[in-house]
Amino acid sequence: LSIGRSLEGQLLNRFGLRPGMLTEAEAKHVGLSHGVVIREIWRGYPADGVDLAPGDVLFALGANPIDNSDELEPLTATDIPFFDVTVYRSGTLFDIQLPTEIPLLAPSDTLSPAEGLEWKAPSDGLTVDAVAPDSQANAAGISAGDRLLRINGVAVQDTNQVRDVLSPDRTTSVFLELERTGRRWIVLLPQPKSPESNP
Repeated sequence: LSIGRSLEGQLLNRFGLRPGMLTEAEAKHVGLSHGVVIREIWRGYPADGVDLAPGDVLFALGANPIDNSDELEPLTATDIPFFDVTVYRSGTLFDIQLPTEIPLLAPSDTLSPAEGLEWKAPSDGLTVDAVAPDSQANAAGISAGDRLLRINGVAVQDTNQVRDVLSPDRTTSVFLELERTGRRWIVLLPQPKSPESNP
């Protein structure tokens, strides 16, 4: 109950987004000194409907810069139909209007009375079949059955792309966007330590 009444709980219930302060490693990775990172997005909620994604940084609310999660308190107002939000993603700032309600969708016309079937497009990303117990992925809470959707904001197309970007020889940290039961979230995997740095 206390979580539901908290600012975090209200933002989850209303917009389907979980904000969080940038850690030092995340701030270095995205190249920002302020802002609030979106840690999680829920499918079918207003934040998902305007294509916000885990890893996006909420940079300003209207004309006011966002330095911490408490500055998202105005989003709990009940008499405003949408909010102007400046978002930082992959080196670019852009503005969105975040609605306070999910828009009503028109009824689907894909259900054919003759066939009695509705077709669903293939899911994005790749399904994780297994996670090595001693890996960074396991330490980050990634589990078998999760779907890897994006790496550093780029949609995952095939396993070769994953191998290249997640190689132990990579020289940078990487943001992974994953999905589990309708919730998308981010994980920052740090740059692997070089063998020379180990005693």
